[in-house]
Amino acid sequence: MKHKNMSSLARAKGVTNMVGLQARGAPAILHLKDLISQGYVGEVLACNMTMFLPGVLQRGLSMPWMADREKGGNTLTIGTGHAIDALCFCVGEFKEISARVTTQVTEWETSDPGKTVHVNAADNVLVNGTLVGGAVASAHVATVPWHGSGWRMEVYGRDGTLTASSQEMIQYGQITIRGARKGESQFVEMPIPDSLTHIPSNVPMGAPFNVAQIYRTLGWAIKDGDKTMPDFEFAVDRHKLLTAMELSSMEDGKTVAL
Repeated sequence: MKHKNMSSLARAKGVTNMVGLQARGAPAILHLKDLISQGYVGEVLACNMTMFLPGVLQRGLSMPWMADREKGGNTLTIGTGHAIDALCFCVGEFKEISARVTTQVTEWETSDPGKTVHVNAADNVLVNGTLVGGAVASAHVATVPWHGSGWRMEVYGRDGTLTASSQEMIQYGQITIRGARKGESQFVEMPIPDSLTHIPSNVPMGAPFNVAQIYRTLGWAIKDGDKTMPDFEFAVDRHKLLTAMELSSMEDGKTVAL
């Protein structure tokens, strides 16, 4: 596989490298991870994540190539890849999973009047499982026809609850964190520390922002001669998780150990 070859070559050449899982650069995601690791919710017991984005019926008009699973650009490889990585970044890796990877919309209209394209690329991914730390987790990532609700993650612990949400794709949108601990009556918004922003103030919000954040991290690593994350070697493992979802789905949701 190409990603394995890239990882091996980079390791052999001693090249500092990084892959574009830019949600890890979002100040809100960094803060969410910090809150969890610092014990805001206590022992993590359960986590739920959803991301519903619109536009599945419009893809054939401008990007008909995405209909073909073999082309590699779909809700499993892109949407789920980014979103599930953020979940694992914050609460830990999966130990085992059960998944459904489905194509709910099997035909797209194209820009040629009357012409359609057959679709076998995934547009819905559902996964649940157990994390290495013992918590249970579930996720549903989908591309829907209209009016998606965006991204949301909920973390339930022995001592409190955290929620994080955005109206957009996780790696692009503004994220709001809310939390409540035992004994408190309602959720409150959690401010994001300025110290988690590493780039100039003139970098525009939206798609460029988190890319700039991780590029700054990569730049530091190159300057200091350090290893950085997520690198090509890590990406191989993340692809293994996505492959495990497909394998589980092909076997009627069979539990797959990782």
